[in-house]
Amino acid sequence: MSQKASPTLIGLFVLGAVALFTLGILIFGSGKFFREAKTYVLYFQGDVANLRPGAPVTFRGVKIGSVTAVVLNFDARDMALRIPVFIEIDSRQIRMVNGTMPKLERDSIMSELVKRGLRAQLKMQSILTGQLSVELDFHPDTQPRLLGLKASLNGEEYEELPTIPSDIERIQKTLRQLPFETMVAKAISSLEAIEEIVRSEDLREALLAFTATMKNVEKMTATLNRQ
Repeated sequence: MSQKASPTLIGLFVLGAVALFTLGILIFGSGKFFREAKTYVLYFQGDVANLRPGAPVTFRGVKIGSVTAVVLNFDARDMALRIPVFIEIDSRQIRMVNGTMPKLERDSIMSELVKRGLRAQLKMQSILTGQLSVELDFHPDTQPRLLGLKASLNGEEYEELPTIPSDIERIQKTLRQLPFETMVAKAISSLEAIEEIVRSEDLREALLAFTATMKNVEKMTATLNRQ
C-alpha cells in the first residue's frame, strides 16, 4: 500500500515553485540577466534633491545608463554626511568598432577614459519639473573631484568616477556668496532717499517754477505766432 503524501511537503513544494517562478520573472523580465552592466558611484558637491533613481545617464545627449540609487551615508569616523549617487552603464549602448579589445582592457577602459578627462556632472532635464540627470563628457582642463572613498550598495563596493560642478551648481554657489542682506539694506536706503527727495519742499518749488516757465514760453510762442 503506497504511503500518503504529506500536505506539508506538497505545500512547501508549491511555495518553492511559486518563489522560483517569481524570481525568474524578476530576473529575466528586467533584462538584467542578459545585460552586461557596470555600476559606478559619484559624489556631487551641489544639491541632488531632484535626482531620482531611474534618471538617465547620458554621454553628450545619448543615453547609456541610468541612476540606480541615491543614498545618505553617515561616516562614524569623521561625523560626516555624504550622498553617494550610484549609476549603471549599459554596455549594450556602446558599440565597439575598428577591432576588438581583450576583457582585461575592457575592464580598465573607464580608468583610461578618466585620465583623458571623462567627468560627470548634473544636468537639468526640464526647467518645468526641475528633474536632474547625469551627463558624462570629456573636460580635460578641469580639476576632477574624487573623494577616494569606498562606497558599497547591497554588499558590493563600486569604483568612483570624478565629478565637476555643473552650471546649476555654479549658479547655486554664486547665489550663496551674494551679500543679500547688504544688497537689501542698500536698496531700502536708496528708496528712502528717493522718497525724501520727492517729499522735499525744494523739489515742489522747482516743479512750480518749471511750470510757470513753461506757461511763459507758451505765451511768448503764441505772441510770436500772431506777429
